[in-house]
Order: sequence, then structure tokens, then C-alpha cells
Amino acid sequence: MAKSTKIIAIILSVLVAGVCVAAGISSVRNNDNPDLPTVSDSTAKPTVSVTEPTTEPKKELSELILGKWTDSAQMSGFEFFSDGTVEITYVNLTVPVINIPVNGKTKGTYSISGDKLTTRCSIYSATIEYNYKVQIEGNELKLTDLEEFETATYMRATETAETTTKVKETTLPSTKNNSGYDDEIIGSWENSKGDKYEFDYDGELEVTLSGKEYDGIYLAEDGKITLQYKKNGSKVTEKYTYTVRKNNLTLKGENGEIQLVREGTDNASVSVSEDDLLGTWRDSADMSGFQFKPGGLCEITYVNLTIPVVNIPINGTFTGSYEVNGDRLTITVSIYGSPIKDVYKFSVSGNTLTLKGIDNDNIITLTKQ
Repeated sequence: MAKSTKIIAIILSVLVAGVCVAAGISSVRNNDNPDLPTVSDSTAKPTVSVTEPTTEPKKELSELILGKWTDSAQMSGFEFFSDGTVEITYVNLTVPVINIPVNGKTKGTYSISGDKLTTRCSIYSATIEYNYKVQIEGNELKLTDLEEFETATYMRATETAETTTKVKETTLPSTKNNSGYDDEIIGSWENSKGDKYEFDYDGELEVTLSGKEYDGIYLAEDGKITLQYKKNGSKVTEKYTYTVRKNNLTLKGENGEIQLVREGTDNASVSVSEDDLLGTWRDSADMSGFQFKPGGLCEITYVNLTIPVVNIPINGTFTGSYEVNGDRLTITVSIYGSPIKDVYKFSVSGNTLTLKGIDNDNIITLTKQ
């Protein structure tokens, strides 16, 4: 009986061992009680440390668009600033209503919503607004016009763009205002007949002719000016070259010249000097006049000048002298032994010389040749 029991115990031990091996359980002797096996789970997986990759936060479109962008010809483009302002450079932009090609820079504002960009600016009092779909890849900016569905591509400028809260004030010459018009021409100008031209900063024009006022617009750059206004229901377009000399404005067009002075000033207050006089000046018939030379010499051409005492009409050119003292011009010449001395108050406005006799009310108007 004892032997049978022992055999059964051995068989059970073998079976238990087999089960343990099949289950992946190994027996480890217990240090406190070496006779008792300690069972441990050898199937436990080792701990693995996983480091999550760090990624930079994705920049918003409002950040990516900051800076200066130009087209492939480096002629037109945008410069976006962080305060919501934008400087836009146009090439041959046709402004509604006036249909005059516009070239140059203007300042405006922009806003971004999702991948949509809206730019706004004012030119000649007309509000220009564009809506685009924006795509930026690296240094390339693509703008798709949401009305015309045309896509224009711009490249980021190599120079460091200004991204502060203020637009640089040096982007335009000091003689220009924000819309690109000559500051010299801004203001109100009039002539002796009461005609008046008033030029505003935003390109608006007010013309007063024969007591009637007409509203319009103008473009003035690089010595050329275009006026456009409605007169008696019809659109009038006038083109001139212009010069500004202190308080005098000269408009020269196909139909002649318009001489204007700044409102509230005297025509004679313009700069007067010998340099202003140098050259040849003729009357409207191109018959009489003066040629002023450096050093105080001049040539005077007379037509039917009557010399005192002799009482003979004189025609021809004679050599004399001149002297400038402030706005006083003294011309001296001797003809057949008779000295002739004339003193004038003079002013120069563009290509026009005006002489007003000191001893009389005679006014001579001459044009530079």
C-alpha cells in the first residue's frame, strides 16, 4: 500500500512539472525555505521606454504672410505688416471710373480668415478691394482672385522685411504723399480772372471756371498732370506738363499755358535772381524781347521803339546791361547816343517772365525760348 502511494506521488509530481513547463512556469528555490519552490511568471514582458517625437507648432497664415513679396519681374507685389497694414505696388492698375493706368505704391489694410485674404486701399477716392485664396509653400505665395479665378505667384523678397507695428515712413520720397502725388501741387491755386484749381491729397479735384464749380479727380507725377472733371454733364479730360516754383504753378498744354498762384499769396513773391533770368525771352509774337547773359550783359530786341527827342521808330537788337536787386530789374541801353533806362518789378513762373514798370502800369509778359 505504501509503495503504491509513493508511485502515485511520483506520477503526480511528474504531471505537475509537465504542466508547469507547458505553462511556462519555472521553479525557483525559496531562500527562506529551500524545500518549497517559488513560482514566478517568466512571460512578463520587459518595459520599453518610448520617446514621442517633438514637433514644432504649425505657424498660422497670418504669420507666414508677413514680409515683402514681389512678382517675377520684381515690379508689383505686397509688403504685409503685423499691424494689419499692407503696402501694395501696382503696375498699370486701371482704377474704376477714371480709367487711368496707375503705377506706384499705396498703403492699405488687409485681413485673413482661414485661407482667405482681403486687401483694401483707396486710390483717387475709389476704394479698391480684392479677395484671394492664399497658398504659401516655402518662399512662394500664390494668390487666386476669387472673382476672376486667376492665380498670381509672388516670391518672398531676399531683403529682410519690416514686421513691426508701424509702416516705414521712408518707403516714399519726402516730396510724395501716401498716394504718390506731388506734395508741391497740393492746395488751392488761382489766377487774376478768378479761376481756381484745388488739389487734395486723396486725388480729388475742384475746378472753378467763370464762377462755376466742377468736381473731379487728378493724377500728378513726374511733371505731368491729368485732370478729369464733369462740366455741363460731359466728362472733360485735360493733360498738361506742370512746374511749381514756390507760390507759382504753370500748367502747359496743347492749348497754351495756365499761370496760377497759390491762393492767398502774391505772384511777385516767387524767387527772383539772376539765374532765373538767364536765357532768351520773347513776346507772344516772337518779335521783341531780351537775352540775359551771365555777367550782367543783355541783348534787347525792339520793335517800333520811339526814342525821345529823335522821335524815330527803332527796330533791331542792341547790347546793354542789366542789374538785379531783389525783385527789381534795371535794364540800361544806349541807342544813337541816347541812354534808355527801365526799371521793372519782375517775377519768374516756370517759362513765363512778367515785367511790371515801376514808373508806369505797363506789364510785359515774355516766354522763355
